Amino acid sequence: MEVETQLIIAERLGYVDKAAVAPAFQDCDEIKRMLHGLAESLTEMSAKN
Repeated sequence: MEVETQLIIAERLGYVDKAAVAPAFQDCDEIKRMLHGLAESLTEMSAKN
């Protein structure tokens, strides 16, 4: 995800520390799981039609 890339860059450049970005990475993981579930659901729905 683009957000993860931006967080990695910000950390490497010293704008934020690992402790500050850890919750954001967790949020990104959760959002990825939700988007994957949505995509699977939509694929199943379109296959039924």
